[in-house]
Amino acid sequence: MVLEQVDFGGMFNWFGSMGGFDVILPFLLVFTLIFALMEKVKLFGDKKKNVHVIVAFVAAAFVVAQPDIVFLIRGFIPNVSMFILIILMGLLVMGMFGLTGDTKWSWGFAVIVAVVAILWSLSAATSAYYWPFYDLLTSQDIAWLIAIGVFILVIWLIVKEPGDKNKPNKFWDWASEKIQGK
Repeated sequence: MVLEQVDFGGMFNWFGSMGGFDVILPFLLVFTLIFALMEKVKLFGDKKKNVHVIVAFVAAAFVVAQPDIVFLIRGFIPNVSMFILIILMGLLVMGMFGLTGDTKWSWGFAVIVAVVAILWSLSAATSAYYWPFYDLLTSQDIAWLIAIGVFILVIWLIVKEPGDKNKPNKFWDWASEKIQGK
């Protein structure tokens, strides 16, 4: 058969050796994102596709000309893709058990998880798995911080006023409106 001779691993190696992962794919990604954004925003007005193409082309060419930015993209995109895959699998499992994302807390939780994931992806992309001041803390310092946090939590639980269960949480409402574009 003809397909017995196809070596996909070799094709990826060839694509990488000719600069496909360093030039072609980052260029296409940046060009597509900038062009789509310009078409959506209509910065130069309606029916200015030719201007949008030129601006997106020039911006993508400038990005590809900077090896540090290409290095960042090559590290960032796989991490974000992996995170999206994990979230989709989590949603699939939640859906299997009949859980939905209709509640306000789930949207707020999604925003927090997305921010943490983006920060993690950027730090992993720059090979800077460094959380500020983390390596300056000793195990005794961490134990003290946990003890103080538990103490503050207990005090807060004791002195907080009982709230109305029907009263909405303003932060989650705000986050939900921003996510849904309202």
